[in-house]
Amino acid sequence: MATFKIAVSLFAAEKWHRAAAWLWLVGLALLSGCGSSLVVVEGQVTWDGKPVEEGNIVFEPADGQGPTAGGKIQNGQYRLAGPSAVQPGDKIVRITGTRKTGRKVEAGPPVAPPGTLVEEIESYIPAQYNSQSKLRCTIPPARTHRQDFALPIQ
Repeated sequence: MATFKIAVSLFAAEKWHRAAAWLWLVGLALLSGCGSSLVVVEGQVTWDGKPVEEGNIVFEPADGQGPTAGGKIQNGQYRLAGPSAVQPGDKIVRITGTRKTGRKVEAGPPVAPPGTLVEEIESYIPAQYNSQSKLRCTIPPARTHRQDFALPIQ
């Protein structure tokens, strides 16, 4: 009876190993980007010659067809990879930047109890680079692409 139990457990283990190997291969193919047309896009964003310390960048299809991709800008750098990677093609680019003003303002309910002061944050990049963006670029079909943006004060 013990031999039968060992044989059954070995057979079950062998089936499990085959299934695990198969799942591992499928997962590896998915992780390697097999068949994926998404592009890892990274670059630098400056405003008036200085890095945008904190903000967001968004790439929208210029023709309105397909997904939008975006992410954070930190210390003037951004990197869109993995689920945030960008489909190739012509894009409208929207960039926002925020900074502390040096003033304190009341946070108030529901964020904090009345009288609580927090640093005031302002959005300082004009609408022509975000909500009314005139920025355009083309993301080529490649594994990675560098796209820098030097935004001048106008």
